[in-house]
Amino acid sequence: MGNENDGDGASGETGGDRLEALREALGERERRAFAAGFGLDPGDYTKITQDQRGLSIKRAAALCKRYGVTLEFIYNGNIVGLPAELRDQVRSILARRNGDRA
Repeated sequence: MGNENDGDGASGETGGDRLEALREALGERERRAFAAGFGLDPGDYTKITQDQRGLSIKRAAALCKRYGVTLEFIYNGNIVGLPAELRDQVRSILARRNGDRA
């Protein structure tokens, strides 16, 4: 069986990368609306996606509750617990973004 953990160690993406990939996979075009959906200030969202700060457990838990994702994905990149409809989309987005860095 393949490695389902697409986290920091395996592919180099950060928590900010995963947050942006999730937003894109969910079809949320506006960063501001996505951030507000789990109680995050847009300025803080930008800092998190630029890896200038981390996502608090309180906001991460709100994100999980709203979108059905796991803390394991948000913090460690483990996609196993993602809803099936998101898993392939997130994997594809992250692979594309990681390819863009090369």
